[in-house]
Amino acid sequence: MPTLTCASLLATKYSAESLFADSAKKQDYVAEVNAAKAIIENSTARIVLKDENNKVRKATIYWNKLCNVTVGDCTTTPIDLCALTGAEADAACKDYEITGCAHGSFVVNEALYTNSNLNANEVFADNLLKTMKALDEKIAQTAIAKVDSFSSLNAFHGGVGCPGPGLTWAQTYIEPSFWTPQIMPYFLQVSRINKFTNPFLLDGDNLYNQWMLAEANAANADGKAGISLFNKLKYYEDMVNMAIVNPSQKKTFLIDRGSVAFSSYSLWDGKGSMERPLEHGAGKWKFAMPSKNIPGLVYDVYTESICSGPYEKHTVTVVANYDFFNGAEACNGNTGVLEFVCGACPTS
Repeated sequence: MPTLTCASLLATKYSAESLFADSAKKQDYVAEVNAAKAIIENSTARIVLKDENNKVRKATIYWNKLCNVTVGDCTTTPIDLCALTGAEADAACKDYEITGCAHGSFVVNEALYTNSNLNANEVFADNLLKTMKALDEKIAQTAIAKVDSFSSLNAFHGGVGCPGPGLTWAQTYIEPSFWTPQIMPYFLQVSRINKFTNPFLLDGDNLYNQWMLAEANAANADGKAGISLFNKLKYYEDMVNMAIVNPSQKKTFLIDRGSVAFSSYSLWDGKGSMERPLEHGAGKWKFAMPSKNIPGLVYDVYTESICSGPYEKHTVTVVANYDFFNGAEACNGNTGVLEFVCGACPTS
């Protein structure tokens, strides 16, 4: 790899694209990010990034909220068509600080590749993709932790659920034997009582095996019921990251579509001509690189080169600025997120 220049860095970006497009190598860079993808896929918020002094730090989220609709009987409450009245919709917005930040670094020393069959440019691209993969998975874990923090009280106290520790409904416990396709009508009941309009499940492994078996048996005459029940709700699993974030509890979240929003920003995305890297000092470059696994996430990449004998050593740092937000509360005060735990019902 020659001295880093705009041209050589563009070549590295193209090499990264080629590596990811190679079906034999792509699996090295595909990350476990199902939780983040589920949230982003089901986000409906309109988000506007606020650029303050060329430093984006806030996201403005807009939503429409209409509560306290008065319904009258025409026979007892006549309509005055000359003086119409009604509840005013809350076309509200809220500014959120984007506080999430993750970074990873690697070093490429050209001296190590002088007598090697490895190409330093491809090594650079390979390390870049692997660093981004690790960051993608960290951000997916943050997504789960954020969703956990957004959970609210379950208003449905019937069915197979029981209150969690302290006998409150902040967590709903469900005995392990109930985690089968037959649990789906219960989640539909929970959704209706909590006034969720378009819910989906984000699961760890409470239902994963049952879901896989239901899909495999969908074509069997005696196996159609399982997949039919699962299809009553959108189902997403992220068993890998759920286990990392919640190692001591087996959790599943019921989330109303649009309740959780994702936002990220890149300082350098679109700032260079034709997305070319920008030089910002002797031996220093910066450019933007979109995530290969999380839609809408763009990384900022910084490089610095120093002398390494007759060669150069390149240090690369990849930075993500992002956050997950809970939108407007529902009219009943619900956050749109409910938490369920697979386990024996607490007694106190």
